[in-house]
Amino acid sequence: MCVTKEAVKRAFEASKINGKRHILITGSRGRGKTALFDSLTSDITCGIKSRKENDTSVTMSDFAEEVKFQIGTRLEGEKKMTPCIEDIETKGVQLLENCISSKEQQVAIDEIGFLECECPAYCKELEKLFDVKNVVACVRKDDYKFLQKLLSREDAFVV
Repeated sequence: MCVTKEAVKRAFEASKINGKRHILITGSRGRGKTALFDSLTSDITCGIKSRKENDTSVTMSDFAEEVKFQIGTRLEGEKKMTPCIEDIETKGVQLLENCISSKEQQVAIDEIGFLECECPAYCKELEKLFDVKNVVACVRKDDYKFLQKLLSREDAFVV
């Protein structure tokens, strides 16, 4: 079943009466999370995106792509990406701080996943962002405590 931008916006607006402020999109790989995210965030100018560049690299950047760096790497023969912890904990935290200090009230993040979960300073700053801004984010469907914590926030509308 395909969820439309209009249906999500209607349901989210109705959920605001219950204190919902954030839209979190989650689901399995290939289910259309990024397409839905892109349609919901087309007018948001402040945010962070993570992209798989190839089979061995994941990058993170701001929306303007003025800052772009590697957050994950896969060594030959390994199944799973390894986080680039130092860059996430410094450059990634700086991107979040930039979003927090932005005049924009809405921030978009595509996506929050297991690479970030390995980085306590990034997770702490991400929680600060959720406390002060309205966030639209894709959250990877993985069984990590931090991801579950985000998805279970009382102020989060989960799609």
